[in-house]
Amino acid sequence: MQRQGFVLLEVIAAVVILSSLMVVTAHVWQSLAQNKQRQNWVDDAELIRQGALDYWIVEGRAPLVLADLFSDEQQQTMSRPWQQSWQLEVASEWLELSVQAPSIAAANWFAGQVAGAFTSYEKVIIPIWRPASEAMGETYLHRVEQLGKPHLNRMHTNIDMAGHDVINVGNLSVSQIEADFLSAKQLTSDELRSGKLQVQDLKVADVVTPTARLSTLAYWVEQYQQLWLQCQDQGKCT
Repeated sequence: MQRQGFVLLEVIAAVVILSSLMVVTAHVWQSLAQNKQRQNWVDDAELIRQGALDYWIVEGRAPLVLADLFSDEQQQTMSRPWQQSWQLEVASEWLELSVQAPSIAAANWFAGQVAGAFTSYEKVIIPIWRPASEAMGETYLHRVEQLGKPHLNRMHTNIDMAGHDVINVGNLSVSQIEADFLSAKQLTSDELRSGKLQVQDLKVADVVTPTARLSTLAYWVEQYQQLWLQCQDQGKCT
């Protein structure tokens, strides 16, 4: 009977020890899973920051939503800290990547894991600074029009093509052209001044010289022709 009591105590002790081990093991696994989840938050924050920076450099403007950076499938695989969505907001000097934490302590912890991050109450803010190349581009003439920035669409100096051509121009609007040679299939002009003009076929409505107009000359030639015909009809001119 005494032996059975010892066996029962041993069984109870084994169950208690096993239960304790299971609790400890579950706690360890839960802690590992939580650490893995939090590391995913940090990794995704860096992924979004790099993606936003690359987009800014290529597109010349800051992204406004995650859809600018990632496909729907990619967004579904990204972590959501505390089940909150990542937000992008353009500030004066940077782009803000932010997420809302459940408490100030949680926000401070997360901000401490990401370089350059800071908090505003429960909000974690990760600044993405304006690319240096984009800031330098403020002084450049852009091939693609920069909407809202007319100074980037204008040239502020002369350009020397060094003997190269400007081709495939759809429409050219200029105030003055100086050229050694100009070749055109069709030229429409309100005013044309030339020291020398050589043409194969010249069609004009009127010609103005320093002393007369071609239309005036044509008028008087016609008048003289009518007088000559009248003179011939009267037999006075042969």
